[in-house]
Amino acid sequence: MPGVWAQVNLVPNPSFEEYTDCPCNGGMVSFAEPWFIAWGSPDYFNACNNTINNCEDLNPNNPIPMGLTAVPLNGLGNQNAFDGLAYMGMLTKPQNNDGPQFREYIGVPLKQKLSGGRTYCYSFYVSLADSAQFTGKEIQIALGPVADFNASDYSEFGQTVIPNTNDSLFNKLGWFQISGEFTAIGGETYLFIGNFLDAAQSTLVPDTSNSSNWQTGIYPFVDMVSLFDCDNTQQPIIPNIFTPDGNGVNDFWEVVDSNQTIATLQIFNRWGTPVFKYEGNGSIIWDGKYNGNTVSTGTYFYVLRYRNAGNKEEFENGIITVVY
Repeated sequence: MPGVWAQVNLVPNPSFEEYTDCPCNGGMVSFAEPWFIAWGSPDYFNACNNTINNCEDLNPNNPIPMGLTAVPLNGLGNQNAFDGLAYMGMLTKPQNNDGPQFREYIGVPLKQKLSGGRTYCYSFYVSLADSAQFTGKEIQIALGPVADFNASDYSEFGQTVIPNTNDSLFNKLGWFQISGEFTAIGGETYLFIGNFLDAAQSTLVPDTSNSSNWQTGIYPFVDMVSLFDCDNTQQPIIPNIFTPDGNGVNDFWEVVDSNQTIATLQIFNRWGTPVFKYEGNGSIIWDGKYNGNTVSTGTYFYVLRYRNAGNKEEFENGIITVVY
C-alpha cells in the first residue's frame, strides 16, 4: 500500500478533534478551539456527545437530548467523520430569504501569516446532511487579515474569497474533496469557510434521497481542513500511513527533510507511550517496532519541532496509521 503524503498544515485543529468542552447543542463551534463562529449559528459535532451531555441541566423542563450533536448519528443526520470523530456543519443557502446575511460561516486563525506572492494549496471535505431538503455545490474559503467578518460585505474587513472549480452537487453518500490553490496577497491571518456567492450564482436543487428531510436549505458537514505553502520546499514531507509487514513495500515510515529543518520528533501510541524518538541526528526512519517488537495495527501520534522558511521555530503534530 503506497504512503499518503502531506506537508505541514497551517490550519490548527484541522479535523476538530481537540475540544475544551463536549458540544451538546447547536452553535458550539468555539468548543473546538481555536475555531469560532464568523457569522450565524453553525454547529460542532463530536462523538463525545454519545456519552456526555452537558446541556441536561440548562432547561430541566425541556432537556436537550443526548446525541443531538454526536457522531455519527445526530440531530441533522447519520454520518461518520471523514477524519477522526468530529466535524462542523453549516447552512450554506436557505430556501427562502437567501443572502449572505442569512447563511452560516466558520473561521480560524492560521498558524502563521501568509506571505505575499507565494502559492498556497487548500483542501477540505464536505458531505450533505441527511436532513437537508436541498443540495448545491457552492462552498468556498476566504482569507483575511482580521477575525472581524461581515457576511453582507466581505471587503469591509479585507477578506478575499478564493473561488473553486467544484461542479459536483453535495451528496449524502459520503465525503468528497474541495481543493485548489491561490497566490496570497500577503498578511492573511484568518481562514473562513462558507458560501460567499450571491443568490443568483448559488445552486438550489431539491434532494429526495431521504424521506425525513426537514432542513429548509442546503446544510453540508465539513471536515479535515488543510492549507499549506505549495512553494515551501523547506517543509518536511510526512507520510501518514505505512505497512511494516516485511514485504518490501512501504515497510518504513520515513520523513523527507531535505533541508534538515526538523530538530526533534516523537511518536506515541494511543496510551501516550513514546515508541520512537528522533533528536536531530541521522535519518528519520521508523521500522514500526518498539522495544524490538512490531507494534499493533492502529493510530499513532507524532509531535515534531522544526524551523520554517523564515527560520522561525514551529511545532506540528499529526497521526500515523499502521496497517498490515
